[in-house]
Amino acid sequence: MTRKPKQERSKATVEAIVKAAAICVGKYGYEGASLRQIADTAGVGVGSIYEYFQNKEMIYQAMYQSILNETVALIHELIPELVKLEKHSAITQLLFRFRDFVTQENELYLKVIQKSFGKEIKVESNAVMNALTQFLTQYIMQNPEVAQVKTIPALSYILINGGIPVVIKHIADPNPPISYEELAKAFGDILESYGGNQKAGSSKNNS
Repeated sequence: MTRKPKQERSKATVEAIVKAAAICVGKYGYEGASLRQIADTAGVGVGSIYEYFQNKEMIYQAMYQSILNETVALIHELIPELVKLEKHSAITQLLFRFRDFVTQENELYLKVIQKSFGKEIKVESNAVMNALTQFLTQYIMQNPEVAQVKTIPALSYILINGGIPVVIKHIADPNPPISYEELAKAFGDILESYGGNQKAGSSKNNS
């Protein structure tokens, strides 16, 4: 970013540009979206874009970072609710809420993911990993029976580092070989197969 916005008006302009980039990527594609299209969608001049971003790639970087930040906020918001559910419901609830997140606003983020899947994107993704690790840590603290599973560290590593790419690939695939419901159930079944079937709450899965 060329300069960081300090005033509220500048911050609003940057947010408008980032949001416009998401709209244009969804409409025209990762390479197809132009600075002119982004500027017109944001309601600013191309010159205004260069006040904050050096090029289109820098806008994209800010766009993806914004999506990741919102994802982290979603996970943190859900933790108090998820730790009260049994394992199967907790993981499927998380996945369904993530799907709701990417399909909001006329599937805006879903279109971005689909149009840019496979592109090399330089963003700080550790925050998402850390948020999921915090969720699992909080879940174990609230559900002591889970802590008795000796393989929980390895299982957590596999689910976090392997699960995220699988979910993103499924979302990006316009014709996935299995439904999202089947994917969510499979993750739940994996967790349910470890540590018994004790329930931490009476809430049911929202599928």
